[in-house]
Amino acid sequence: PPQQPGLGRNSTEGLGAGPSIAGDQQTPFDSSAKAAAVIPEMTLAVRWLSSLPMRQAQVRSKYGKDAETSAAAKQYVETDQAYYTLGVAGVPGLFLSAYGGDRAKDMVQQTATLTIKGKEPLRAVAVQLIPNGANIDVLIAFPRMTAITLADQEVNFSTRLGSMSVRTTFRLKDMQVRGKLEL
Repeated sequence: PPQQPGLGRNSTEGLGAGPSIAGDQQTPFDSSAKAAAVIPEMTLAVRWLSSLPMRQAQVRSKYGKDAETSAAAKQYVETDQAYYTLGVAGVPGLFLSAYGGDRAKDMVQQTATLTIKGKEPLRAVAVQLIPNGANIDVLIAFPRMTAITLADQEVNFSTRLGSMSVRTTFRLKDMQVRGKLEL
């Protein structure tokens, strides 16, 4: 049986073979394959920054060897947090330049949620963009108006960064320090 150009088993055409010449048939994948070739791979880190271990790490980073004796460090670590704060690290700086500072912050704030099964989703109340080399760290604050407990088992985080969706699940049993949930 005759094969269509670009779709045959032995064909060297198709999948991004280039522009078609008059009379050639394009394959359904020509433009998709070209687009896939230019989509960069990236790794993002989503962290629960208001958790006790993260606050302790921030204090050690800021105060170094004085972290154990600094009154300010002790106060920061021991103060109850007013918000659940999450951070998304490794966001390409192009996100900010493509969407502009305030527009980018608004997009994140409007789309960021913490979802707990059986409870109303928590919506972001504040967003901060912090330049970090060629990347941006995105800090997102959520109200603590809904208590999160070990019985909830997991919390799902999601937001949009331009055309990119960011989603992750936090297993609460893994977020305990000395038997206490630390968020």
